[in-house]
Amino acid sequence: MKDKSQSYISNVDAEIALLHSMLVDKVYIDDAVTEIISDDFYFGQHGVVYNAICYLHERNCNIDPITLWEEITKRDQDNIVKKAYIEFLFDTEALASNIKEYIHIVKSKAKVRQTIKYASNLIEIAKNTDTDPDDLLAHA
Repeated sequence: MKDKSQSYISNVDAEIALLHSMLVDKVYIDDAVTEIISDDFYFGQHGVVYNAICYLHERNCNIDPITLWEEITKRDQDNIVKKAYIEFLFDTEALASNIKEYIHIVKSKAKVRQTIKYASNLIEIAKNTDTDPDDLLAHA
């Protein structure tokens, strides 16, 4: 059963589907790079994979499990991406033509997380300083 408490800040299925779409057809990479940055992914390994895909695509390299894994091993110093996960991303079932929807979902969840982070920072400033309330609201 999925943990619904995290559903407002992330959607792992949309992140996986987005990456899969980019892997099965290079045309969809261009759609993603105009909208998504690696920090938009909630799950760290997805950001690493995304950056590797973008790097290979910029260099006009063919992307397959071997070339992607080779690039990831150069980038992933913390070893958060496993080789079997790359194979899973290639083999997963997602409708690549829905990439715009996947992009929208991933981007929307990222905006929610950014809003929460910003609001949390504002709360901390309000609790821990003698900042004039009008100045605090001006930053809101």
